[in-house]
Amino acid sequence: YKNTNPKPKNIISGNAHSGDYYLKFHKDNIYGGSFEFIIPDSLIGKKNIYLKFSSFYKEESPNSAKKALYTIDISNINGKTLFYKASNIKQVPDEITGQWRKSETGVKLPLITDQHHSIKLYIWNKEKSNFLIDDFNLDFYEYNQE
Repeated sequence: YKNTNPKPKNIISGNAHSGDYYLKFHKDNIYGGSFEFIIPDSLIGKKNIYLKFSSFYKEESPNSAKKALYTIDISNINGKTLFYKASNIKQVPDEITGQWRKSETGVKLPLITDQHHSIKLYIWNKEKSNFLIDDFNLDFYEYNQE
C-alpha cells in the first residue's frame, strides 16, 4: 500500500485507545487515515471480495462522529472513479461522549477488472466535527460464491 499522507498533522500523542497515538478530526481536518494501493494482478477477475473497516472512535460532543464516513474509491489509471462507497462510522445517534467505542462496517467490492487501477481508503469528516479515531483497520476477505 501507499500511505498518501506520510506526515499528517492530526496524529496526536496521548490518551489513545491502544498504543500512543490517535487521529484527531476537526473543522480544519476533514480527511485522514488515508491509504492508496495499486490493485495487484492477482485480484483481476475476482468478484467475491469483501472489505471490512473497523476503528474505535471517541466523541467530544454528542453525535460529533455521526456523519463521519469510512470511504472507498476505486479508480482507473487516469484517476477516474469507477466505484465509490461510503458508510457511517457511527451507526446510531446517542449522547455518549468521552469514551472509546468500537465501529465496524463493510462493503462487497465489485468485480475487479483490468480497468481498475487503484483503491483509496480514508475517513471523511463530512460535517467538519470534533472527534477522535484510533486503531483504524482494514481487512480484505475472499468469500465463496455459491
